[in-house]
Amino acid sequence: MKKQTLLQAGILMIAIVFHFRAMAQQPVPVASNLTDVTVFLNGALVSREGSVSLEPGTREVFFSGLPAEINAQSVQVQGTGNITILSVNYQINYLKSPEENQQIKLLKDSLQLLQNMVNLKKSALTVCDEEEAFLKSNRSIGGTNTGVNIADLKAADEFIRARFAETGRLRISLSKEISDLNEKITRISNQLNNLSNLNQPTGEVRVKIMCPSKTKASLRLSYLVKNASWTPEYDLRAEDPSKPVELVYKGSIVQNTGEDWNNVHLTLSTGNPSLGGAKPELNIWFLDFYYPQPARILKSAETEAVPETSEMVIENDEIVARGYGTRHRLTGTEPAVTGSSYAEFSENQTMALYSINLPATVPSDGKPQLVEIRKEKPEAMFIHYAAPKLDPDAFLVARITGWEKLNLLPGNANVFFEGTYTGQSYLNPGAMGDTLDVSLGRDKGINLRRERIKEFTSRQSLGSSRKDTRGFEITLRNNKKVPVSLILQDQIPVPVNKDISVDPVEISGGNLEKQTGKITWNVKLAPSESKTLRLVYEVKYPKNRQVILE
Repeated sequence: MKKQTLLQAGILMIAIVFHFRAMAQQPVPVASNLTDVTVFLNGALVSREGSVSLEPGTREVFFSGLPAEINAQSVQVQGTGNITILSVNYQINYLKSPEENQQIKLLKDSLQLLQNMVNLKKSALTVCDEEEAFLKSNRSIGGTNTGVNIADLKAADEFIRARFAETGRLRISLSKEISDLNEKITRISNQLNNLSNLNQPTGEVRVKIMCPSKTKASLRLSYLVKNASWTPEYDLRAEDPSKPVELVYKGSIVQNTGEDWNNVHLTLSTGNPSLGGAKPELNIWFLDFYYPQPARILKSAETEAVPETSEMVIENDEIVARGYGTRHRLTGTEPAVTGSSYAEFSENQTMALYSINLPATVPSDGKPQLVEIRKEKPEAMFIHYAAPKLDPDAFLVARITGWEKLNLLPGNANVFFEGTYTGQSYLNPGAMGDTLDVSLGRDKGINLRRERIKEFTSRQSLGSSRKDTRGFEITLRNNKKVPVSLILQDQIPVPVNKDISVDPVEISGGNLEKQTGKITWNVKLAPSESKTLRLVYEVKYPKNRQVILE
């Protein structure tokens, strides 16, 4: 008996040892929270921090519930404490789905509430059915020996009619309410189907750590994710030509990474990791004679390949081939404090960074979130611009200088003048000159009129040539109480054929740019002043050819 007891105790001790050894070998989860997010023009760098208690020896810990679209090469883990990080591995867990965000939880709660209301309405309909059945089964009045009292029959008839009418009205009302509730349920269900991530996998990062003694380690995990980006947007505000303009720089952030960024330190970067950082290398350029290949026509159900003709021409004593490749033709179908007050701007050799010093939240729903990141008051000069050939109105323009110091990116700009939205423009730093011209809208205080002059509208034949003459008169008037400076532009045609010549006859002192045919007048108008400008030009071309003029 004593030997049996000792044997059982030994077996129990061995089981306990193996149990704790197995427990020690199991991966330890790290409870982490999002702390920092740097959003690039394409992608985002996400950082998490967490701590874990470790026993002596080599242990494996893991971060779970991460996005599945992580760039595995970007995963980094840093730690503090008496530990040594041996390896870091990223993997996909197809058995665990991402946690539901707040929006999905609210939608599910709303769906459950609506379904409970439908069930209550259906229960009330069942009560109506049972009441009607009860009334139908108890229509007989009196007995077989006593007969029917007329007063009792009349009262019973009125009662039954009133109850049937009441249950009928209640049935119609309940059916309408059930129909409305089912419609709401359908809409919420469709929205849940779009947002639901129940069948999506998650990512895991497993870290192997060696620690000589029992310790509590702090770990920081960072990784690059897809499905996140930001684009610049601008607000350009001008209150009065005597005051400086205000340029508000905003970032429109969109992310659908599978995890919400709640109360994180947010930074916007002008970098783009997806472009890569490898410098280009030039390969040897071999040159040989050109041998044209016979044209082939390839047809398929989706596209029709149409070979482009190659034209051999001589330019500067060299043979040049023009037109290569194949064209495919498709055959199918009081001012408050704003966010920029808490944003810091920094710049390194390759990118600009905008750090938001307020906790930010960006849910993973694919909807843009606007963040104000910078506010500037650049120097600007206000002028008026008009092109009466295209539009009969004059436009007030803010001509901004020093814009190259603002680190602008291409983006849409909402324009406000005197507190009123006047339209949208597009800022493209790559296409700008020394100044940035932004239209602030139409100014009805300046009248413009462009009319054809009849005596200068003629056609003459001169031997083998023909000469057409066109003339226009442009009238300007300043109806404002202040003087204005106006840049007025018109144009004459630019010939692309040597047999066509265009000669300006009268341009009223305007400046002609021969390469573009544009004529520019810098006009100053005093209050209530009017001026008239003339534009006359002649076009000569062969008599047997045609040209299209105004």
